[in-house]
Amino acid sequence: MKWIFCLMALLCHNPSTAQTSNNIKPLSIGDTLPAGLVLTNVVNYPGSEIQLSEYKDKLIILDFWSSWCGACIKLFPYMDSLQQQFKDDIKIVLVNGRSKASGDDEKKIRKIIDGVGKRTGKPVSLPVTFDNPLLDDYFPHQYLPHEVWLDSNGVVLAITSSEEVTPDNIKAFLSGERPSLHIKNDLKNFDVNKPLYVNGNGGNGEVFLSRSVFTGYIEGLKNNIGQVNTATTSRLYAFNQPFSIIVRMAYPEEMKLPANRIMLRGMAAEKLMGPPDSSAPYQQLYCYDLVVPLTSEKALYSHLKSDMQRTFDLKVTKEKRKLDCWVLTATPGVAKAYTKGGETNWDLDAYSKDKFMQNQPIGTVVYVLNAFFSTPLIDETGLSQNIDLKLPQNLNDTSALIKSLQDAGFRVEKAIRELPVTIITTN
Repeated sequence: MKWIFCLMALLCHNPSTAQTSNNIKPLSIGDTLPAGLVLTNVVNYPGSEIQLSEYKDKLIILDFWSSWCGACIKLFPYMDSLQQQFKDDIKIVLVNGRSKASGDDEKKIRKIIDGVGKRTGKPVSLPVTFDNPLLDDYFPHQYLPHEVWLDSNGVVLAITSSEEVTPDNIKAFLSGERPSLHIKNDLKNFDVNKPLYVNGNGGNGEVFLSRSVFTGYIEGLKNNIGQVNTATTSRLYAFNQPFSIIVRMAYPEEMKLPANRIMLRGMAAEKLMGPPDSSAPYQQLYCYDLVVPLTSEKALYSHLKSDMQRTFDLKVTKEKRKLDCWVLTATPGVAKAYTKGGETNWDLDAYSKDKFMQNQPIGTVVYVLNAFFSTPLIDETGLSQNIDLKLPQNLNDTSALIKSLQDAGFRVEKAIRELPVTIITTN
């Protein structure tokens, strides 16, 4: 489940300029918004304007988003839940930034808000303001989501990414404390199409003929992966990625197996590949940048594998082991699960009220569901037909998952099978 969420939670890059207009000076932590600032073009709210002075004695969070930022829109139910949890102590406002550049207007925004409500079964109650150039200029940014924390007097308390908007941090501010937040500071001039550190791109560097670099998290870089060839060079990069993602790049065959058949040996492997550490999430993110004379894709990934072995003393092997499993077989009643047709689709979003897989091959169903089973789920159904499957609200409830399979006409039994596994070792 965690790796699926991580893939959906990547930062969105703002294609519009982050520079300010009208010679307005951007505000920093400790600065104060001008008195009497009015938010105009407000929807999903009783009026069409909001005066921030209305929110006296409240903690205010401005959540900047745009219609092209899927990660932002997926946050709406979470932000709404925080508003409900803290009620009158806070006010969260969804700020549609650079609206004209993104083509966002009232009709488009209402459609998005209504769509989130229909998908989750819970209407979004947060006010939305759009086409507010002053807010764009006071709080310029390169990546979304972008969060601005204000006290009741309009003083900027923090500027962060959405990961910092947690109940604990909100409680700390409300109690008069200043929590230690990871402050967001976008590198507005970074060009992802240029190698890291060249000509000051992302920091100071030196000219080179070939280079590979592993670093920890670099503030301000978008978390992305790419491959670029020029007339003379080949390049492979991965910025601010979990270590497990980089391992998958280097060892695609070995890492095809579900997570419940990937075994970690040693404390170093557990630290690098284990569950995210909520107390230090940025320490588990890495950057890799490789530039070599023009070569094949296969050679690029061979370089990556060698660099991982050299840097982390990493060893990745496949072998067979006898394991306890859940074995899935078909009963005569499975015919009721045969697909009724329609779009090949699924919805496993944590906030969706109806979770399902539609018109999917049984192999895909089993592979995806293995993300939620700690014990491997094995397909021995022999089915060739695609199926439709209704899933429980809590996908981490193994008993509920098994019942959903049984209700669809499958038999699920414990057994021992000899299966391929991947062993990851670091010394």
